[in-house]
Amino acid sequence: TNVMTVRIASGETTAEELESAMIANKDKLNMLGIRTVTVLQTRGQRDPYYFSFPSCDGFKEDPLRRGMRPTFHHLLELSRLTDNYALERIKAVGRNVQIYVGSEKTARRNAAQVVFVRGITHTPGLTTMSGARRTLLQGLDELERAQSNSKVTSQSSSRIYLHSLPEVEGSSPEEIAKEFDSVIDALKSRLANRLLKLRVDEIEAKVRVQSTDADGNHMVVPVRLVASSMGGEWLKTSAYIERPDPVTGVTREFCVIGEDDGVCMLDPYDGANVIQTKRSIARRVGSTYAYDFLGLLEVGLIKEWENYMGDVPGVSIPSNLFEAQELIEGADGELVRSKREIGTNKVGMVAWVAKMKTPEYPEGR
Repeated sequence: TNVMTVRIASGETTAEELESAMIANKDKLNMLGIRTVTVLQTRGQRDPYYFSFPSCDGFKEDPLRRGMRPTFHHLLELSRLTDNYALERIKAVGRNVQIYVGSEKTARRNAAQVVFVRGITHTPGLTTMSGARRTLLQGLDELERAQSNSKVTSQSSSRIYLHSLPEVEGSSPEEIAKEFDSVIDALKSRLANRLLKLRVDEIEAKVRVQSTDADGNHMVVPVRLVASSMGGEWLKTSAYIERPDPVTGVTREFCVIGEDDGVCMLDPYDGANVIQTKRSIARRVGSTYAYDFLGLLEVGLIKEWENYMGDVPGVSIPSNLFEAQELIEGADGELVRSKREIGTNKVGMVAWVAKMKTPEYPEGR
């Protein structure tokens, strides 16, 4: 991939003037195989300003990348967002954070709106409790400021993405995925009110894990950690190993870590599914989507155990803390315990039988 960087040492020029110069020389740039031209404009003691002209857009300036360092676009994976969303950038406070308001391209009217908070970090420790909490709080602060923007609607969905650049040492992808489950459970219990208020439906982190190949050579394994409500359950965790293209470095597929080892997928950021549409309707009338209550019950249960462990040393939270089975009407009209895809109910009432392990009944009731 050929990338050209041009520095303007003195004077100022506009994006329109630069774009005209790029288009006038488009044939020469294509002949040289230039994929992107980045123009860096110095501004004295202030940070330089950037303009980007990708070949895929005919060397027109990309306003989403304006003022953004050349590598940011790829580190923030903006190309995955633009597959399904028309994006508009709004102001962020952090230097390494970008905020976008997205509306679905395929929607004919009343397009679902998503607020994307995306950032990078050079600070190690993202996979630890303290590091994850600090970073999530920074993301929530940015999101809270964005929610006050007049372009953001009251029923918008919110998604946070963070790309951690330091390499993680001494842990395998499987160990990091397991730790992520515990970290998210704890963060949900401590920050549940704020996560709900800011309508956070997805938290995504990308980390780089040091490893070795079959021959003992050093390699870096990209691991994606996701807590998402897109499938119906509130901020359900999952983890993936990324398989990048050896030439371009672009991820070709995501392979699941855990029970579904070996299952791989590749898709851009999904638009609003049936679940998201129903969740948005509930938010519009000031309510909570029914299936989200299961996650909230689990969060409350974790909080009870944390308070109990603070009073009684040496106690740990039991596994399978919360289990629920939906009651579904059978062919004979009777209710039976069963499973079905979340959001496929045809009746405006849902019910579950739940088993909860509380401090008073650690075996469950």
